Formats: sequence, structure tokens, C-alpha cells
Amino acid sequence: MNLTAENIKPYTVTFTNASLSDDIIAAYIPAVSDLIQNYVGSVAEEWTETVPAGVNLAAAHLIKHLVEQGDHDEAMSSESTGNSSRSLSNIGTSGFPKSVEAMLNPYRRIEVFG
Repeated sequence: MNLTAENIKPYTVTFTNASLSDDIIAAYIPAVSDLIQNYVGSVAEEWTETVPAGVNLAAAHLIKHLVEQGDHDEAMSSESTGNSSRSLSNIGTSGFPKSVEAMLNPYRRIEVFG
């Protein structure tokens, strides 16, 4: 998979609370590339020259999530009202934010061995 800072950067302009420089994006690309490949399966091997726009968008959001997460878990939020409280998580079953999973699901190829 050929993720590049040049292809991911345009998707970061809408981020209001995170500024992702080319250096930050480049530093995260190897890890994010591996994470996305593991999630979508072997289809990622076909993206040697051009990565689909939806995958670049998902990569931008995943990098933003990882940068903002830092040393603490930004994924949990809680709400308390009187004697009642609840916790909500925006993290999906893969460990990615649910929004990133939703962006990657159309590309996902589940391998079945048997």
C-alpha cells in the first residue's frame, strides 16, 4: 500500500482542533499503513500505485485520532445526570474509531481459509 503525506494532507484541512504537519503525517504513515492493511485484508496489496481516496481519508482520520489520543484515552466520554451516569465509546471492535471503520468497510476483504 502506497500511503503518502502528499495524498493524506488534503484531507486534514477540515480538522479544526488538530494541525497535522507533513512531518507528523510521514511519521505515522508506516504504522497506519500496517493497521489499515491488517483491517482491510489482502485487497491493500493491490494499491501499489494509487490508494483509493476513501482510504486516504480514513488514514488522515486515524492519524488525527492517534495524535490526539496521546497518552490518554480520548475515546471514552461520560455523561452524568443526577444519580444516573453512562459512558459512551466511539471505538469500534477493531480498535479504530467507528468513523474510520465505516470509511474502510467498503474496501474490507475478509480472508476465509478452509
